[in-house]
Amino acid sequence: MSYQNKKKTLNIKISLQIKNQIIDNVNNKGLPIQEVAANFQLAASTVQSIIEVFDRENQIVFKSQGGDKRSILNKQHKEFLEAVIKEEPWISISDLAQKL
Repeated sequence: MSYQNKKKTLNIKISLQIKNQIIDNVNNKGLPIQEVAANFQLAASTVQSIIEVFDRENQIVFKSQGGDKRSILNKQHKEFLEAVIKEEPWISISDLAQKL
């Protein structure tokens, strides 16, 4: 397959209705994953993932993704640091780090 013929996959959200139809086609109607993927214009790996999640969790729901990847402080650390800074606003970073 040449570079021009490769489809660029997009990170799209597949509706619950489509997921239900995919699961019905594979699990209840016994259609092959490749055929179901072609019918819905999805990658076979996407269909396989939908089936695996359903088989493992026995439900189809959207899961939240991501989260605060920047924060490495837990709630207790944050509260502690805020209290120390409120008490000693002039404290240096190195002194603050030692108190942790």
